[in-house]
Amino acid sequence: MADLARVALISSPRSGNTWARYLLRDACGLTELAYNNPWDVDWDALPDRCVLQMHCHRTPELVDRLGRLGFARVHMARHPLDVLLSILQCCGAVPETAEWVAREGGDESAIAGRSPQDPAFLAYATGPRARALLSITPEWWDDGDPAVRLRYEDLVADTPGRLAATIAGLGLTPTAPLEAVIEANRIDRLRFWSQAFFWRGSPGLWRRLLTARQVEAIRRGLPPALWAGADADPDTALTPEDAAANWEAVLAPA
Repeated sequence: MADLARVALISSPRSGNTWARYLLRDACGLTELAYNNPWDVDWDALPDRCVLQMHCHRTPELVDRLGRLGFARVHMARHPLDVLLSILQCCGAVPETAEWVAREGGDESAIAGRSPQDPAFLAYATGPRARALLSITPEWWDDGDPAVRLRYEDLVADTPGRLAATIAGLGLTPTAPLEAVIEANRIDRLRFWSQAFFWRGSPGLWRRLLTARQVEAIRRGLPPALWAGADADPDTALTPEDAAANWEAVLAPA
């Protein structure tokens, strides 16, 4: 296995993981693999060069297995309010979201087709399902083990720089020009392929979609650890009516 190059990309869902997976796949010539749960992986048949995406809790057994199989790790963080809104937008069109972390805490059926202003969304965002999903990133991010830690907002702001730094941090060498890889994987190009899965990709979208009262309710309803250093500074002038209109606007085809 002289050419072993294995990357595990493990974070909360809707944190930019799939985009990062595509970028690493094309930049380093890796086979891409994505599973909802680690027990679905055929660990004995993994390619020597691959990027493996999962949304799963950190366990000593999984950490040990990844280490024994030569995996370097990437963990992504994204503002939890943007994650929750992305889940809301995605779940109606992608029912497979129900299989994230083996349905721990429930599923997304209560919010499918709803808006951020619907009471069902606030109940979801402060409930056990949201806590289960949002807890994945800090479990891995704060574990102290060697890993590349990548904020989605930083990858959007400086894709060439952050992609190059991620590849270097993994100890890999690009096999393709990064400029061409980034161009081929622009969010607007990927959105054309899947409007439901690749949404707006705009950091801070939550400020246009959630009122100050909603932000405070979610902040109080979630454990502090799940904020992962994110701010909670809403637009205090945003009315529920304006937030609802903004939601309809961002749901329109880009």
